Amino acid sequence: MVGAILYLGLGLVIAWGAMTLYTARTLTRPPRRTAGWAVARGRASTPEELSGEYGPPRGFEEWMVKTTRGELPVWDIRGDDPGGAVTIITHGWGESRVVTLMRVNELAKRSRRVIVWDLPGHGDAPGVCTLGVHEPACLIALVERVREQGAGLVLFGSSLGAGVCIAACAAGLPGGGGGVGGVRLVLEAPYRVPPTPARNVLRSRALPWRLNLIPALWLAGLRIGAPTGWLRAGGPFDRSALGARVRGVPMTIIVGDRDETCPPEEAEAIAGACGARLEVIRGAGHLDLWTEHLGKMREVINAALGGGR
Repeated sequence: MVGAILYLGLGLVIAWGAMTLYTARTLTRPPRRTAGWAVARGRASTPEELSGEYGPPRGFEEWMVKTTRGELPVWDIRGDDPGGAVTIITHGWGESRVVTLMRVNELAKRSRRVIVWDLPGHGDAPGVCTLGVHEPACLIALVERVREQGAGLVLFGSSLGAGVCIAACAAGLPGGGGGVGGVRLVLEAPYRVPPTPARNVLRSRALPWRLNLIPALWLAGLRIGAPTGWLRAGGPFDRSALGARVRGVPMTIIVGDRDETCPPEEAEAIAGACGARLEVIRGAGHLDLWTEHLGKMREVINAALGGGR
């Protein structure tokens, strides 16, 4: 009897360890959305293929930006406004520059250039996802490459990318940040700390999370070199705490009131810390802002880029 209990306990420990390792790997190696993914779904795979409600097609150049996480692929897309800002779009976890194409047209209307890129471990980029720890430095390197003298800079970020934009501003942007040099932020569905979206994604997929999530994030943190305390509210990762350091930067935060991945309460906390304008889209979730609520998003983006805070 004792032996059976020991074997059962050992089996449970092995299962817990395997699930923890699987979770850590899943978080740092998200699904890759490449051109093949887009073609299989009948979606545009390059800016020149944009059409319909997400069109018109747009000319672009493709190049690589050198960062501390390797060389990352970039699309440099021509905008409609020669006197407009340079706009950089930073995608979310599990997305890519291909997925980002649905956002390009609306931002291009008020931009001279729209820059879309693959974060490490996403799309065609090398490496692994560091869950927002090292991505801000990559964004800073990209800003340094594309920023133009006398032109405004718009940082648009979605989910993981929204936090990356906040952290990059808090760290200091080349050519001026923190309200200097015409920087403006538009943030879609941000969250404060990694456990929040990770827990909600696992739960939505009916995967275990109660006993394995925090150990998995701890293991991932060791692998990616995350700072101590990065998982707790008020810690060095907390986008709300970092946002308090960039008060004065014109900022709009957008979230759906039915977002179960990055809850509206997270966006509200960050908006309060940043002094940002908060736009809550009624009836919207995490992934349908640019599909089911495209008209409302156009209104919000127009207000965010066309007026003041």
